[in-house]
Amino acid sequence: MWERDKAFDSYRLVPWALAIVSCALNIWLLLTNERYWPGTPNVPVTASCTSTDIKPAEFAPAKNILSVGPVQFTGGIRHDENGTLVRTNPDSKAYVGDPHPSIDRAWFELTRGLDLYITPTEAEEIDADMHLFDTGVYQIEVEWLHDLHCLNYLRKSFDFEYYTADLHHPAASHIAHRDHCINLLRQVLTCHGDMTPLPKLFDEGTGREYTGFDRVHTCRDLKSLRRWATERSYDAYERQHEGENAQ
Repeated sequence: MWERDKAFDSYRLVPWALAIVSCALNIWLLLTNERYWPGTPNVPVTASCTSTDIKPAEFAPAKNILSVGPVQFTGGIRHDENGTLVRTNPDSKAYVGDPHPSIDRAWFELTRGLDLYITPTEAEEIDADMHLFDTGVYQIEVEWLHDLHCLNYLRKSFDFEYYTADLHHPAASHIAHRDHCINLLRQVLTCHGDMTPLPKLFDEGTGREYTGFDRVHTCRDLKSLRRWATERSYDAYERQHEGENAQ
């Protein structure tokens, strides 16, 4: 009996062994062929191991839309000749700057569709006592969208008077929401632990050191995530459901 159980356990290891071999082969091909992502010099392709693209705690049905690639970060800062901190790319103002409708539109497009729908079958994979809506589906948020919502809330908090209507009242509710966002983003950043090196550089003109923040990072494809979230918007599903009932 013990021998049979031992053999069974060995067979269960076969899929994992194949996944490891597949990953190793991808990495070997990457190193030997020196393939690079188009348009991004000297940034090697990240070898993709399908079995590890989705993390154990993530929403498994979304695994087919995940892919990674190089993304050039912007938004560095350094001292000018007067010793004042300035942004290294001041023309990039899509998401920052003084309050303006164009900035608000950019953030709306980035964060729209916070509430998503999932089917009862998909809900079985989530360890929670979820609420079934009258439309016959469940609702979830996904972490990356909610994190952006929190960052946008903090952005508005810096210009409280301009965004008074968008922020919680009374003041105690606003503080609770603000502190929730700060604490959540702290955990998210420490959870991911991005190890991209940010080199210390020296500016001969000002005689000051600065950190090179404008680096290439390996990121998930935001367009795919955004498209998936748009298709999963509960508001869109609810409108469709109401239209079918009306017919």
